[in-house]
Amino acid sequence: MIFVDNGDEFSGTAWSTFYRGTEVRTFLNKLCDERENGGAGFLHCFSGIWNHEFDFGYMPLLKFSRDLNHGIITGNIQDDCVQNSQDGEHATGELGSRTMAKSSD
Repeated sequence: MIFVDNGDEFSGTAWSTFYRGTEVRTFLNKLCDERENGGAGFLHCFSGIWNHEFDFGYMPLLKFSRDLNHGIITGNIQDDCVQNSQDGEHATGELGSRTMAKSSD
């Protein structure tokens, strides 16, 4: 079984505005965990990153990606520190290195 989250988790409800993706990450990690650990036991899990994952800036999205226990699918992301000048520790290309699919410039 394969589970694919379609993304756009950071916008649209008061819940997403307040938690900025952390509640979704917790749910997805539990869902994608092995059955022995209480998860659904999917063989493969992926989360999509689309436009609304950037609604609160780069750092909440980077934290979301760091804390996921499965892969990310996305495309057309320019991932450099100049473009993503929000305060916080990150390296150029870190978000891109966490994705399963990357576009070329």
